[in-house]
Amino acid sequence: QTLSAQETAKLEVPEIYGMPGSETTLAVHLKNTSLITAFQFTLELPVEFSVDLSSLTLSDRKDDHVITGKPLGEGKYLFVGYSAGNKALRGNSGKLLTINLTIPESCVEGGKYAVERSFATLVDSALGVSSGTSDDASL
Repeated sequence: QTLSAQETAKLEVPEIYGMPGSETTLAVHLKNTSLITAFQFTLELPVEFSVDLSSLTLSDRKDDHVITGKPLGEGKYLFVGYSAGNKALRGNSGKLLTINLTIPESCVEGGKYAVERSFATLVDSALGVSSGTSDDASL
């Protein structure tokens, strides 16, 4: 459930719970020991899950950061966040962003469904770019 980039930062997607047919919020957390100014990562959700990209919201860790999300097909989504002024995210731990998902009626109550993070890039204003891969998470 954790994605590391040269031990300077870790992206985490905690497990979430919801009922079939309901909307739930997926949060992405970041723990960092360096000053992160930008990030990019890919999430892969089960194809039948509906993602509301208009609900994509950065937490209060942002300074002048913006974020965007783009569907890549087959349940994959690319997320990119950056600071136009090259400012670091606030704090060293906590929620980075949230996005709303709709759990399909076809899901089984209590079932687990994989969320895969296939690649991440975290930009440290002093150290440059770090990359990493991760294990699967579930919701």
